[in-house]
Amino acid sequence: MTTNRYLRLIAMALTEMIWGTSLTAYNLYSNVSPGLRPWTNWADVHSNFSRVDLFATSGMPPEFIRALMIFWWTLPASSLIFFAFFGFGEEALKEYKKIWRWLMVKVFKRSIDGEKGSPLFGGSSFRSRFVFYFFDSALSFLIEMSLSAEYLEPCAL
Repeated sequence: MTTNRYLRLIAMALTEMIWGTSLTAYNLYSNVSPGLRPWTNWADVHSNFSRVDLFATSGMPPEFIRALMIFWWTLPASSLIFFAFFGFGEEALKEYKKIWRWLMVKVFKRSIDGEKGSPLFGGSSFRSRFVFYFFDSALSFLIEMSLSAEYLEPCAL
């Protein structure tokens, strides 16, 4: 394991700990703040245990719906956090290039790497230079965006 990968792993672990702890604290608060039901006995706790009720969202309080949506979107947000740490690493970018080259050669039957007559990367036409510049610029932008905190704005709920 390289030093860079190890530091990214530690940073991701710390980020996930803070993220998970804050979500758990909010979940605890949202479940306890309306008040707890009284506990009387085990028969009361287990009565109608197999019953499943359906409720319309129009009858639910807005606080409950807001908490439900927050927890609904935590899974994709956690996945994006993981990808932000490891999807733009040096090793991952090398693998993306390998996949791109395989895709272009095997699937699209294009020659690459400066081979003569390459319609996409090796030719001297405007189209080949534009396509190469576009993908290079897009990849550079994504890397800069993932490393820059100024693109991370809090969303208002």
